[in-house]
Amino acid sequence: MNCVERKNYGSAKAYADEVRQWVSLTQAWMLEQHRGFSQGFRPIQPTIIPQNPPVLNPGQFARGILFRIGINGDQAQLQTIITQEYQIPSFARRCAAELLDFLILFVLKMLFVCFLVELELVDLDQYIKILADDVDLTALIDITQGLFHLELCAKIICGIIEAYCISFGIMGLPVGCTPGKYWMRIQVVSCINILPVPGQRDRVTISRQPSVPFGSSLIRALIKNSVFNVLFPLNTLLYFFSYNRAVYDIAAKTVVVSL
Repeated sequence: MNCVERKNYGSAKAYADEVRQWVSLTQAWMLEQHRGFSQGFRPIQPTIIPQNPPVLNPGQFARGILFRIGINGDQAQLQTIITQEYQIPSFARRCAAELLDFLILFVLKMLFVCFLVELELVDLDQYIKILADDVDLTALIDITQGLFHLELCAKIICGIIEAYCISFGIMGLPVGCTPGKYWMRIQVVSCINILPVPGQRDRVTISRQPSVPFGSSLIRALIKNSVFNVLFPLNTLLYFFSYNRAVYDIAAKTVVVSL
């Protein structure tokens, strides 16, 4: 057993003086450390991201806190990184979720157009002549040019709505879910790092932020609504990246997982 060496101060006054001196030296040391930290450090980017995170059991997750020095160097910004194991959904479930979202938006568009017609803001008679047998190519081009800006505005509005659902949730839906994705039990999460789980084909370990930033969600939604829907059915070929990620998932640093 280790013996603790005790010092005999002789009196209570000598002991109090020794403690007072020790406290003063400790405070001076802490002050010098804080001064060197404030003056000597420069803004740095977070680098404490494990390249090979440990394999977690299903449902188990770990949280890590990243410290990032602010621009002025006097305040530390905290960023939460969550490492969690997920299952990658099948391509069929993603297609079904997109189809459900398309049908919901199509019904909302039809109701909105009917509302504009009732207010006499839109005249549908000029578009009915597309169905005539004697319509020529020039008339089709003129009508298409007239509808282009309306379709562009509709895609932007739909993209903003989808981005809001993914970043903040809507009508009680979880963050990362649109109605179609929620019904198909899938979710969009941010993706900082992704690694496969050894021995399990459809399971991965993902390091992510607590929610998808709105800017990333907006980029993802606009690319999907503006480009991918126009290329149907060729856009299905652009989904076959690793972990069923599409081009817009890679651009927005997101991945679709099962709930």
